[in-house]
Amino acid sequence: MDASLHHRWGLALKALGDIQGAADAFNRSLAIKEEVNVLIDLGLVEFQLKFNDKAIEAFDRALSIDEKSLQALNNKGSVLYGLEKFDKAAECFEKALTIDQTVDREHMEQFGKCTLQPW
Repeated sequence: MDASLHHRWGLALKALGDIQGAADAFNRSLAIKEEVNVLIDLGLVEFQLKFNDKAIEAFDRALSIDEKSLQALNNKGSVLYGLEKFDKAAECFEKALTIDQTVDREHMEQFGKCTLQPW
């Protein structure tokens, strides 16, 4: 199977609620070829599985390929925000803003809360 088939299989499993199966399929895809969109999907399912460190690692890997990936920056910031690592979350959201001023409202609200947190 090629990487894209594993990726699509993972998306199908995720839609069916088999989150662990989706993570396994995404990892098989990544073993063949590392792609930003697959790494982001992996990060999202790792987050759903409560593997926050693995989610952050997947988003970091995506950013190592495309440092301007708004999706990776926003998702990483959201995970960090949930872990109450407000300074690091704010860095992600701030970087996203330097790339695109139209970052979605939910992430901007989180950014605003991050900047109000005492660190």
